[in-house]
Amino acid sequence: MKRQFLTVSWKGYTLRALTSTARPPFTPTRLAFRGVDPASLSVIAHSLEMAIDAEGSAIVARPLVQENDTIDVYIDGPLPSTLSTAPNRATVRAVFRQGTFQHFTLQYRGAVGDVHWQWSTPNGQLTIELESFPTKLDYRKDFAAIRADLERIAPMLTASVSGAAGAGFETTSQNSQTTALEWMALVCRELDDLTEKMQRLLPMLRRRVDRSIRVLMSDRLRNARPISRRHQAQNRQSRPVLVQQVCDSEATPLNGHLRWEVDQLRGVVLSVTAAEWYQLLNSDLSAYVDQLLHRVTDWSNALAHIPPVMHLPNLQTNLRDPLYEGAFRHLRALRNSLIPLQGAALVGLKDLPTLYEYWVFLRIVEILRRRYAKVTSVGEPLVQRVGSQLVMVAGRRSRITLQDDAGEEVRCEYNRAFVGLPTTDQRPDSVIWIDNVDRMLIIDAKYRIQNDSEYVARFGTPGPLAADINVIHRYRDAIVHTQPPYRQIAHGGLIAFPGRDSARYRNHRFFRSWHAVRVGGVPMLPKNTAMMEEIIGSFLDNQRGGAA
Repeated sequence: MKRQFLTVSWKGYTLRALTSTARPPFTPTRLAFRGVDPASLSVIAHSLEMAIDAEGSAIVARPLVQENDTIDVYIDGPLPSTLSTAPNRATVRAVFRQGTFQHFTLQYRGAVGDVHWQWSTPNGQLTIELESFPTKLDYRKDFAAIRADLERIAPMLTASVSGAAGAGFETTSQNSQTTALEWMALVCRELDDLTEKMQRLLPMLRRRVDRSIRVLMSDRLRNARPISRRHQAQNRQSRPVLVQQVCDSEATPLNGHLRWEVDQLRGVVLSVTAAEWYQLLNSDLSAYVDQLLHRVTDWSNALAHIPPVMHLPNLQTNLRDPLYEGAFRHLRALRNSLIPLQGAALVGLKDLPTLYEYWVFLRIVEILRRRYAKVTSVGEPLVQRVGSQLVMVAGRRSRITLQDDAGEEVRCEYNRAFVGLPTTDQRPDSVIWIDNVDRMLIIDAKYRIQNDSEYVARFGTPGPLAADINVIHRYRDAIVHTQPPYRQIAHGGLIAFPGRDSARYRNHRFFRSWHAVRVGGVPMLPKNTAMMEEIIGSFLDNQRGGAA
């Protein structure tokens, strides 16, 4: 049965919000109304009339919205009237409209943090600001702890001599600003070298002379040469005439590729400077990139008359020109140094589920490095420190290869897709893979925990969702070799969830199941990783000893 938790009356309109979830426990949350006069509102939350202050805010004793909620919103009032949501517009869906009555559904899938309802009517636009709670009500404390730990272990933005930005795992937050300056110094050096090349190149671009021959009939040459009256009077027949043209142009494939490289660099710089976190950078650091944007825009305008060419013909690549080659090299180095920041976003509370997955992956890498100290290869970083800011890119894949003193390698991969399987493709969060025995451990991080009375009565203590454990079963059974006899390659699978009580959890059914069938769940939070370290250590020992 649905429960009405919010009613808003506003100038002839009424909004009612209902949900089927149980009433949450007492945890204060903020409710705010923006864009209208608070005195024009009448608000009832959890059957209690709310007092709205002059700024349009109120404190509600219980959460209004929770992750994975399905909410029905009914609006009574004259049309037009619409409802939209932020930050994810796909959350809301219009069900039906009849007369002055409208029905919308809102589906929150893993949403955590601040959410907005934007209600537009002829009276104006009212924005309702709410907080979406996870099932774990102390998530703000977890967010602060995870963010602090990521500032310790997340790689700082670094740059190699080729200009490629990457991950420096030896860098700590104490010298983060120094590392950022080194990265910006590389950007500045490459920019100075590129500027010198472009200043020499633009006034003397390679040109080409095109000779074209067109076949025209004599009666179509009136604009080319006059035709005498005698010629017309004799009714002479038209006959073909060959017309040769000579065209001198800068539109060569080489110059077209130069424009394409300049435009690619400009696009990357624009996406970086438009990011929210970029505005918070130290002005001394951002000045380098601002200067780069100004210069690359001037070069793009100077080459605007030349059609872009993405790939050079084979013949052109053999025409070696040190000036062009130097410009291409510096353009690519600058682009490579900025690409890892393209699409990055400032880490915020709404990113907690993804941030938890990233933290689990990086913490697992840190655990592995106690045995495998040497980092042989690093993919694109998931979370980076840029100056004093922490930025992340959602949906990114990453791979780190480690090696011990004996030369044995272990790979830790995040968001790897297993395709071509006999059933369906699979994409677990993290996998630990020991190359020489071709066996892996699957670890899926889920920032959710079940703690209702029915669950505790069944399992003894809060823990991972049974549905998440079933996902691990699916991963372990579905991920096999793609060729007959389709041998299973997963040693086992674990759900990492945000639990703290490790001592009591050892009696949980899903911890005992790990020892029985190699599928289970492990609590994992900053300063509470002992059980995960124990299981990973046991996995490495068993694989070294040849155990299946």
